[in-house]
Amino acid sequence: MALDLHQKLPQCQEIIVTTPHPNAVHVAERTGIMAKQTNHTILGVIENMSYFTPNGTEKYYLFGQGGGEKLASSLGTDLLASIPLAAPQEYGDPSVLISEEPELKKVFYALAVKLINKFAQRQ
Repeated sequence: MALDLHQKLPQCQEIIVTTPHPNAVHVAERTGIMAKQTNHTILGVIENMSYFTPNGTEKYYLFGQGGGEKLASSLGTDLLASIPLAAPQEYGDPSVLISEEPELKKVFYALAVKLINKFAQRQ
C-alpha cells in the first residue's frame, strides 16, 4: 500500500516522523528509503515524543534520545523539530497547535519557520 501511494504521487515532498525509540527509527528509515527510491524529496525529519518535562524544567527522555538526529543523518536531511511529549489532560486535543504553553509554542513556531525557509529556498 505505501509503495502504491509513493508511485501515485510522483511529485511528493515528505516529512518523515519518528520517535526516539530505535524500533520507530528503523520503521521511519524504511519509509525514507522508499521515498528516495521513488524520487520524492524529503524535507526533513520530525522527532515526536522526544522528551517529557512535567515540571517545565527537567527533561525526561522516556523513549530514548537521539533517534531523530540519527534518522536525519542516515537519510541525508535535517532534523526539523524535536517535539516534547505533552500531558493528555493539558494538550490532548488539536488546539495544541495554538497552545500558549511556552515550550510547545516555541517548538511549533520554530518548525513553521524552518518549513517556510525550506520552501522559499526551493522557489
